[in-house]
Amino acid sequence: MSRANSPTPLEAAGEIVGRSTTHGESDGRRIVEALLAGRGLEDLSVEELRVLGQGYNWCMEHAEAYRAWRLALSRAPDDEGALQDVRAGLLNLWYHSDAYPDRCDELIREGAGPAAFWRLEKAEYFVRTATEERTSEFVWERGDPVARPELLELAAREIAAAVAERPDLFGSHPGWVRGWDERFAPLIQDPRFRHLSARGLRRGRRAT
Repeated sequence: MSRANSPTPLEAAGEIVGRSTTHGESDGRRIVEALLAGRGLEDLSVEELRVLGQGYNWCMEHAEAYRAWRLALSRAPDDEGALQDVRAGLLNLWYHSDAYPDRCDELIREGAGPAAFWRLEKAEYFVRTATEERTSEFVWERGDPVARPELLELAAREIAAAVAERPDLFGSHPGWVRGWDERFAPLIQDPRFRHLSARGLRRGRRAT
Protein backbone atom coordinates (compact mmCIF):
# COMPACT_ATOMS: atom_id res chain seq x y z
CA MET A 1 0.00 0.00 0.00
CA SER A 2 1.41 3.40 -0.92
CA ARG A 3 1.95 6.02 1.74
CA ALA A 4 -0.82 8.13 0.19
CA ASN A 5 -3.29 5.29 0.72
CA SER A 6 -2.12 4.37 4.20
CA PRO A 7 -4.73 4.82 6.93
CA THR A 8 -4.29 7.68 9.37
CA PRO A 9 -3.52 6.75 12.98
CA LEU A 10 -7.13 7.50 13.89
CA GLU A 11 -8.43 5.32 11.05
CA ALA A 12 -6.12 2.48 12.06
CA ALA A 13 -7.20 2.73 15.69
CA GLY A 14 -10.85 3.00 14.69
CA GLU A 15 -10.56 -0.18 12.63
CA ILE A 16 -9.22 -2.03 15.67
CA VAL A 17 -12.10 -0.71 17.78
CA GLY A 18 -14.64 -1.74 15.16
CA ARG A 19 -13.27 -5.25 14.74
CA SER A 20 -12.57 -6.03 18.39
CA THR A 21 -14.76 -8.70 19.91
CA THR A 22 -13.03 -8.89 23.28
CA HIS A 23 -12.23 -5.24 24.14
CA GLY A 24 -9.21 -6.74 25.84
CA GLU A 25 -5.63 -5.80 26.55
CA SER A 26 -4.23 -7.01 23.23
CA ASP A 27 -6.55 -4.82 21.16
CA GLY A 28 -6.15 -1.96 23.62
CA ARG A 29 -2.38 -2.09 23.23
CA ARG A 30 -2.69 -2.03 19.45
CA ILE A 31 -4.90 1.08 19.68
CA VAL A 32 -2.36 2.84 21.87
CA GLU A 33 0.50 1.91 19.57
CA ALA A 34 -1.38 3.05 16.46
CA LEU A 35 -2.11 6.46 17.93
CA LEU A 36 1.16 7.16 19.71
CA ALA A 37 3.62 5.93 17.07
CA GLY A 38 6.18 8.74 16.98
CA ARG A 39 3.82 11.16 18.73
CA GLY A 40 2.98 12.44 22.20
CA LEU A 41 -0.36 13.28 23.76
CA GLU A 42 0.02 16.93 22.82
CA ASP A 43 0.12 15.94 19.14
CA LEU A 44 -3.24 14.17 19.19
CA SER A 45 -6.61 15.62 18.26
CA VAL A 46 -9.59 15.52 20.61
CA GLU A 47 -11.03 12.52 18.77
CA GLU A 48 -7.69 10.72 18.86
CA LEU A 49 -7.34 11.38 22.59
CA ARG A 50 -10.79 9.92 23.23
CA VAL A 51 -9.96 6.75 21.31
CA LEU A 52 -6.56 6.57 23.02
CA GLY A 53 -8.29 6.66 26.38
CA GLN A 54 -10.48 3.79 25.23
CA GLY A 55 -7.39 1.80 24.33
CA TYR A 56 -5.81 2.42 27.70
CA ASN A 57 -9.08 1.50 29.37
CA TRP A 58 -9.08 -1.87 27.61
CA CYS A 59 -5.52 -2.35 28.91
CA MET A 60 -6.78 -1.59 32.44
CA GLU A 61 -4.42 1.40 32.54
CA HIS A 62 -7.08 3.63 34.02
CA ALA A 63 -4.78 6.46 35.09
CA GLU A 64 -3.46 6.83 31.54
CA ALA A 65 -6.99 6.67 30.14
CA TYR A 66 -8.08 9.41 32.52
CA ARG A 67 -5.10 11.55 31.55
CA ALA A 68 -5.96 11.29 27.85
CA TRP A 69 -9.64 11.98 28.45
CA ARG A 70 -8.90 14.96 30.68
CA LEU A 71 -6.75 16.49 27.96
CA ALA A 72 -9.51 15.91 25.39
CA LEU A 73 -12.06 17.62 27.63
CA SER A 74 -9.72 20.55 28.31
CA ARG A 75 -9.61 21.16 24.57
CA ALA A 76 -13.33 20.62 24.01
CA PRO A 77 -15.12 21.53 27.26
CA ASP A 78 -18.54 21.50 25.56
CA ASP A 79 -18.12 18.05 24.04
CA GLU A 80 -20.66 15.75 25.73
CA GLY A 81 -18.77 12.63 24.69
CA ALA A 82 -15.52 13.91 26.17
CA LEU A 83 -17.38 14.84 29.35
CA GLN A 84 -18.77 11.32 29.70
CA ASP A 85 -15.31 9.86 29.06
CA VAL A 86 -13.88 11.81 31.98
CA ARG A 87 -16.79 10.67 34.14
CA ALA A 88 -15.98 7.05 33.23
CA GLY A 89 -12.34 7.60 34.12
CA LEU A 90 -13.30 9.20 37.41
CA LEU A 91 -15.55 6.26 38.29
CA ASN A 92 -12.82 3.75 37.43
CA LEU A 93 -10.23 5.44 39.60
CA TRP A 94 -12.04 6.94 42.57
CA TYR A 95 -15.68 5.88 42.93
CA HIS A 96 -14.86 3.39 45.66
CA SER A 97 -12.69 5.80 47.60
CA ASP A 98 -13.43 8.85 49.73
CA ALA A 99 -11.57 10.98 47.18
CA TYR A 100 -14.36 11.03 44.57
CA PRO A 101 -15.98 14.31 45.72
CA ASP A 102 -12.56 15.96 45.91
CA ARG A 103 -11.77 14.91 42.36
CA CYS A 104 -15.10 16.37 41.24
CA ASP A 105 -14.24 19.62 43.01
CA GLU A 106 -10.89 19.62 41.26
CA LEU A 107 -12.61 19.37 37.89
CA ILE A 108 -14.95 22.22 38.87
CA ARG A 109 -12.04 24.46 39.87
CA GLU A 110 -10.23 23.74 36.63
CA GLY A 111 -13.29 24.39 34.50
CA ALA A 112 -13.19 20.86 33.06
CA GLY A 113 -16.70 20.76 31.67
CA PRO A 114 -19.81 22.27 33.26
CA ALA A 115 -19.64 22.60 37.04
CA ALA A 116 -23.30 21.56 37.33
CA PHE A 117 -22.51 18.16 35.83
CA TRP A 118 -19.88 17.42 38.48
CA ARG A 119 -22.15 18.69 41.24
CA LEU A 120 -24.74 16.11 40.20
CA GLU A 121 -22.03 13.46 40.26
CA LYS A 122 -21.17 14.47 43.80
CA ALA A 123 -24.82 14.39 44.76
CA GLU A 124 -25.25 10.84 43.51
CA TYR A 125 -22.05 9.80 45.28
CA PHE A 126 -23.38 11.15 48.56
CA VAL A 127 -26.73 9.42 48.04
CA ARG A 128 -25.09 6.04 47.29
CA THR A 129 -22.82 6.46 50.28
CA ALA A 130 -25.79 7.36 52.48
CA THR A 131 -27.60 4.13 51.51
CA GLU A 132 -24.33 2.13 51.78
CA GLU A 133 -24.78 0.87 48.21
CA ARG A 134 -21.41 2.32 47.24
CA THR A 135 -19.51 0.46 49.94
CA SER A 136 -21.36 -2.87 50.04
CA GLU A 137 -23.46 -5.24 47.95
CA PHE A 138 -26.63 -3.88 49.50
CA VAL A 139 -29.33 -2.81 47.02
CA TRP A 140 -31.49 -0.04 48.39
CA GLU A 141 -35.20 -0.10 47.48
CA ARG A 142 -37.91 2.50 47.91
CA GLY A 143 -39.12 2.56 51.49
CA ASP A 144 -35.85 1.24 52.91
CA PRO A 145 -34.24 3.35 55.64
CA VAL A 146 -31.17 5.40 54.77
CA ALA A 147 -28.18 4.36 56.87
CA ARG A 148 -26.49 7.78 56.88
CA PRO A 149 -29.22 10.40 56.40
CA GLU A 150 -26.85 13.26 57.22
CA LEU A 151 -25.24 12.74 53.81
CA LEU A 152 -28.53 13.48 52.09
CA GLU A 153 -28.09 17.11 53.12
CA LEU A 154 -24.80 17.22 51.22
CA ALA A 155 -26.49 15.72 48.16
CA ALA A 156 -29.34 18.23 48.36
CA ARG A 157 -26.85 21.08 48.58
CA GLU A 158 -25.07 19.94 45.43
CA ILE A 159 -28.32 19.56 43.50
CA ALA A 160 -29.45 23.03 44.55
CA ALA A 161 -26.11 24.46 43.40
CA ALA A 162 -26.34 22.61 40.07
CA VAL A 163 -29.85 23.92 39.42
CA ALA A 164 -28.77 27.45 40.36
CA GLU A 165 -25.91 27.24 37.87
CA ARG A 166 -28.03 25.65 35.14
CA PRO A 167 -31.65 26.81 35.59
CA ASP A 168 -32.48 25.16 32.26
CA LEU A 169 -31.14 21.81 33.47
CA PHE A 170 -34.25 19.80 32.64
CA GLY A 171 -34.79 21.53 29.34
CA SER A 172 -31.37 21.55 27.75
CA HIS A 173 -29.52 18.60 29.31
CA PRO A 174 -31.79 15.55 28.96
CA GLY A 175 -28.88 13.15 29.31
CA TRP A 176 -27.93 14.58 32.69
CA VAL A 177 -31.42 14.22 34.16
CA ARG A 178 -32.51 10.91 32.64
CA GLY A 179 -33.95 8.66 35.34
CA TRP A 180 -33.73 11.50 37.87
CA ASP A 181 -36.31 10.25 40.37
CA GLU A 182 -34.79 6.77 40.38
CA ARG A 183 -31.26 8.09 40.65
CA PHE A 184 -32.11 10.25 43.65
CA ALA A 185 -34.96 8.18 45.11
CA PRO A 186 -33.39 7.85 48.60
CA LEU A 187 -33.15 11.64 48.77
CA ILE A 188 -36.61 12.36 47.37
CA GLN A 189 -38.39 9.99 49.77
CA ASP A 190 -37.16 12.15 52.66
CA PRO A 191 -39.89 14.76 53.33
CA ARG A 192 -37.22 17.45 53.65
CA PHE A 193 -36.16 16.98 50.05
CA ARG A 194 -39.30 16.06 48.12
CA HIS A 195 -39.07 19.38 46.29
CA LEU A 196 -35.95 17.99 44.58
CA SER A 197 -37.95 15.48 42.54
CA ALA A 198 -38.03 16.07 38.80
CA ARG A 199 -41.59 17.34 39.08
CA GLY A 200 -40.74 19.60 42.00
CA LEU A 201 -37.76 21.13 40.25
CA ARG A 202 -39.71 21.71 37.05
CA ARG A 203 -42.51 23.31 39.05
CA GLY A 204 -40.02 25.50 40.86
CA ARG A 205 -38.50 26.57 37.57
CA ARG A 206 -41.92 27.59 36.19
CA ALA A 207 -42.65 29.57 39.35
CA THR A 208 -39.52 31.73 38.98
